Amino acid sequence: MMELTQAVPGVYFAALSAGQPLVAMRGNVNRVSGTPGVGFFTDGVFTANSSQFSHGPVDVARVEVLQGPQGTVYGRNTIAGAINLITNDPTATFEGMASAGYGGSSQSGDSLWHALALVSGPLTDNLEGRLVYKHTERDGYLHDPTSGVRLGNFEADYARAKLKWAPTDQTTVRLTAEYASADRPQYLALENFPGGVHPFLGAIPVDVWFPGESGPFYEIRALPGKGLSSKVEQKQAYLEVAHETGLGTITSLTSYANADFTQIQDIDLIQYEIVDIRIARENRAFSQELRLAGAASMWTWLGGVYYLTTIRRT
Repeated sequence: MMELTQAVPGVYFAALSAGQPLVAMRGNVNRVSGTPGVGFFTDGVFTANSSQFSHGPVDVARVEVLQGPQGTVYGRNTIAGAINLITNDPTATFEGMASAGYGGSSQSGDSLWHALALVSGPLTDNLEGRLVYKHTERDGYLHDPTSGVRLGNFEADYARAKLKWAPTDQTTVRLTAEYASADRPQYLALENFPGGVHPFLGAIPVDVWFPGESGPFYEIRALPGKGLSSKVEQKQAYLEVAHETGLGTITSLTSYANADFTQIQDIDLIQYEIVDIRIARENRAFSQELRLAGAASMWTWLGGVYYLTTIRRT
């Protein structure tokens, strides 16, 4: 996603923790919870809750970015714009690839590595399949040399299976199943300001709790004894059926998503585990879309109906 922010002006991504991403477009920032202002879609399927933003693009064909209100086509949750990830279809010939990488920091000694593998090809005469898996892991890049504690670590897994079936020349069926999990703890570290003066906040006590990164006027010291965690697990499946008719293409898009988010937060702002709170959210979403799109001569048309229901338990 960071490459997208460099290529498209006015688009920004950040992650507070697993299941708590921030997506901003034209000054509108998605809330950690609640109705988003930037619609996020995968193969045309709307992501109903931000807890499902646990992974970036994996094995995608293209990313479509539409800035400005897109309510006519994409619905009410696109007042600032819409982002649509189009994943790669299965191929008619066999192909596969695997890659891995490993690195480390000479400054803090943390290591990181990732692995990606995919295979795609025909299963029968008119059925094709594609399978992709990715794992990413990193040690904490904030390091306290005195205590040995590390903060800012993360671990993520992503898998997708996709089937493409063409029973006739006019009909195409795509069935996709996704699984994603991420463990990216929030962290609170102790910032030590020389002389007790913050470059922006002014005179404050020497040791103050803030989330953030080290800067030229202060340093961050990770403290032991903080069992913070932030985890999200997501499962999603969607079925697309497209049929060509004389009036245009009739498309049915059905999806179901299940995202579980758990987090342990520190609220006493001290180094010991005295007052911590546990947050658990269970998000369910079902959607059904029917649309007709066509063109003839100088005319084009698009129409449809859409249904979405969500359940959230905390």
